[in-house]
Amino acid sequence: MKLATIAMATLLTAIALPPQSAIGPPPPRARVARDLLVSWQGAGQVQRVSRPGHYQFDFACSNARGSTEQLTLDVTPQAQAEIVQQGYRECTPEDVRRLTQEGSEENVQLSDAVGSVQFLPQPQPLPLPGGQTVQLGAGLTTAGGALCLVPAARPDLGQFLRTTVPGDRLAIKGRLLPGPLGIAPGGALLVDGLEFPGRQRGPQDSAWAVKVIWDGREVASFSDLGDHPVLLPCTQHRGGTEQAVLRLREGRVVDLSVEGHPVMAELADTPQSRSWGLQGRSGLAPDEGMLFYFERPLRAIFVMKTVSFPIAIAFISTEGILVNIEKLNPGDQQGVTSAGNVCYVLEMQQDWFDKNGVRAGGRVVIP
Repeated sequence: MKLATIAMATLLTAIALPPQSAIGPPPPRARVARDLLVSWQGAGQVQRVSRPGHYQFDFACSNARGSTEQLTLDVTPQAQAEIVQQGYRECTPEDVRRLTQEGSEENVQLSDAVGSVQFLPQPQPLPLPGGQTVQLGAGLTTAGGALCLVPAARPDLGQFLRTTVPGDRLAIKGRLLPGPLGIAPGGALLVDGLEFPGRQRGPQDSAWAVKVIWDGREVASFSDLGDHPVLLPCTQHRGGTEQAVLRLREGRVVDLSVEGHPVMAELADTPQSRSWGLQGRSGLAPDEGMLFYFERPLRAIFVMKTVSFPIAIAFISTEGILVNIEKLNPGDQQGVTSAGNVCYVLEMQQDWFDKNGVRAGGRVVIP
């Protein structure tokens, strides 16, 4: 046995790997999805919006015991710029560097892992050969060394890039910018398309515009990914306030089922995404979880670190059988261990398995 340890920001996972000849199942089929999490100050309540529509939520009032406040949301899809799919030359990162040095301005596409990402605090002009100028909003360096520049005029690309972590594999499309450039002597790729390879978007996963309606009037609106705190005057107590936090996300999810119960699980399948885990969350919405995937069967130990809400951890075998289900609370120092080798770990609300009558030995169907 070889022992490897992964230090996680939200959970510390110690993994004992069997011999390298052990082969696990292929990665789960994931899709790119957008959703909106709505949480209420101090109440630990989290609601999830998974598709555009009109929503009303009742939350416990923090200023008047037994009373509730109502929050209304209008979520509408936004049209996104179409990406021309024709005329892209398949390249490697080495090809990109070579072609830019040769002065090529072809449209190319490549697949590579995220190396590092930088977002500019304000658009930065980049003079191009021929007298043109492009305003940049972000830059991406791939693991293979390709420099990719994201124009400020494409905020949808910047929003997508914010959902990635180093190690995520991306399909990148764009136009070559031959060197020398002011910030890229060897040239770069001006991006016009970013996707997770092999994953398709559904109509419900397009960009969203969100309107927050409170006491009959619109008090906030946004379309950018990230956290959007909204301070609201309490309708039950004069001078009091409530705060809702709306988190608009885009990421990879797996539509799986646990003993026939549907679950939408965010996918953590790289060392980086497993390290990020549930960091910064205030809770999980009903029937929402996080699925950790490992390429080889292993014994796993999860120790609670900075997760601020109680969770249940289900260890799942290569064949999709629930090996054991354990519970952890904030502040717990004692780890929980899989009862056998597993390739999947599913984190859910702590009472989810009990509420649905799910026990060890149950079956999980992972596409």
